[in-house]
Amino acid sequence: MKTSIFYLLVLGVLLCHSCSVANIGNIRDVTMYVTQDYVPLSTLAQPFEYIQLKDCGPQSIIREADKLVYLKDRVYVFDDTNDVIICYDLQGRLITSTHKYIGHGRNEYVHISDMSFDESDSLLYVLCDTPSAIMVLDAKLNIVSLHPIPLMPLEMCVSSSHILTMSVNHKDEMFEIHTFDKHHLDKQPQLLQTSKVVADKIMGLGRLLHTTHGECWAALPFDNCLYKIEDGKIAETFRIDFGEKWYSGKKLKTNDFLAENMDKVWIIQNMQRSDSLLWFNTNTEELYCLDTKNATCQCYNVIVHDSIPFASQMLIPQQRADNCLSFRIIPSFVNSYAKNIEKQLPRDKENKIYDLCKQFQNDNNALLIQWKPNERQRHY
Repeated sequence: MKTSIFYLLVLGVLLCHSCSVANIGNIRDVTMYVTQDYVPLSTLAQPFEYIQLKDCGPQSIIREADKLVYLKDRVYVFDDTNDVIICYDLQGRLITSTHKYIGHGRNEYVHISDMSFDESDSLLYVLCDTPSAIMVLDAKLNIVSLHPIPLMPLEMCVSSSHILTMSVNHKDEMFEIHTFDKHHLDKQPQLLQTSKVVADKIMGLGRLLHTTHGECWAALPFDNCLYKIEDGKIAETFRIDFGEKWYSGKKLKTNDFLAENMDKVWIIQNMQRSDSLLWFNTNTEELYCLDTKNATCQCYNVIVHDSIPFASQMLIPQQRADNCLSFRIIPSFVNSYAKNIEKQLPRDKENKIYDLCKQFQNDNNALLIQWKPNERQRHY
């Protein structure tokens, strides 16, 4: 499964307090609570909306939903593997895509790294790394403007005034968060935060930047902090105590690092806002929920998808779907579930989840499900 490229890294060690940029806003130390028991997802959230993307020809098929933007009567899906953004209506039918811009000519791109919706002017900002530029698109995915940028970021998100990027400085062996003035993209960006590169060629399956309601949230590999960014500056830093779950910090080669830290946390990713709660994944299988009001974080070791049993615990980053969560639907999970049901289910017995599986298999495209969080169940 290809979602985002994480990451080239080597030599060093790092927790948040050793980051080199001084201005990190109001620092709040976060207490971690761990729920060891199996937790049914139905105690935390309920599925309330299904969108089965239809097979409307080659340009409508996605390999993986890496990021979602919901906008009134349509949804935009970023597929990193196929280097495309596809717009569907809420019945899952193709409206348009960026496939027409793939190429080497003027106003064309070879690879898309990320997308982010600007809530202040209803435009979609798209990060290209080949060439290194930011494309601004309207709701119909027509190009409004194209801006070459001096960096080659891996990710971006956009607020009303600034664009945030995350990149690797290979010369100094640092991960870096920069901020661009959205209205002056020709000017040099400002460096906001760094963390040191630690191990070579470690891959992740998620995104480290998130935008919601005009505020940006950011994380860095090998950094135990979440940064709330407003007006291009770090307003708050949530420093999370992962305890024994945090990686060892030893200077190791890639294979040795993975062997020693396979079950440890070294990256925060896939953030999703829900009121005062910030849900996120790490490189491990647990699901986390940060209470930004009380500076506490709940770790759910095992989430059981009792309502949609073929979903994973990996969140899909999304915008404009207030107080909702999306989890990845993995085709092999769907197929296995359908086969098991077919062995057990009498032909005349109704099973809505099985019907959903068969629809997924017949349409040959992604299934998007929105979960609505319940009033929070506190386990600590």
